[in-house]
Amino acid sequence: MFFTYYLEEFLVLLGVGAAVALPIKLLKKRPWWWGVFLAFFIAYCLIAFFEIVRPFESFGAPGATNRLAFNLIPFVEGFDRDAIENIVCALPFGFLLPLVFDRFRFKNALLAGAGFGLLMELSQLALYFIHGRFSLRVIDVTDVICNFLGTVLGWCLFAVVTLLVYWLHGRGVDCSLFRYIKERDIK
Repeated sequence: MFFTYYLEEFLVLLGVGAAVALPIKLLKKRPWWWGVFLAFFIAYCLIAFFEIVRPFESFGAPGATNRLAFNLIPFVEGFDRDAIENIVCALPFGFLLPLVFDRFRFKNALLAGAGFGLLMELSQLALYFIHGRFSLRVIDVTDVICNFLGTVLGWCLFAVVTLLVYWLHGRGVDCSLFRYIKERDIK
């Protein structure tokens, strides 16, 4: 049930991403792989946003308080499951960025990772004020750090995949996806 719900949600948001990506791809005259990666990137951003909004759906939910919860001390609860989930959830962001944006360098991944984590937490703060000051969320500096780490690790994973593609291409394996990834300039 849990998996089916998220799969359906993902497919709907992927459809929205494709509907947005197709006209952009046609206007920019990009390869079809770029359109596919842009659709996944848009779907991922929408899913991330909806995961932030989801706890605000019911104001009378158990655990909802009318006070804002902050944690400004990193890893106060240690390196727990929540930290690992934040890292894993930010991996696709870091992996998809260089596939969508040309010449996406490591320093850009650092900036995007910091911005992504900060944006997520500031969105929670904004929703706290918009939704009548009831919250199930904690604005946590650990989440910002873990989202940053996940984005950077996603970019590093992309760099490893790119090196693998170069190695396979040198061995005579060739396909349009490999050529597309090979055109990405990482440094």
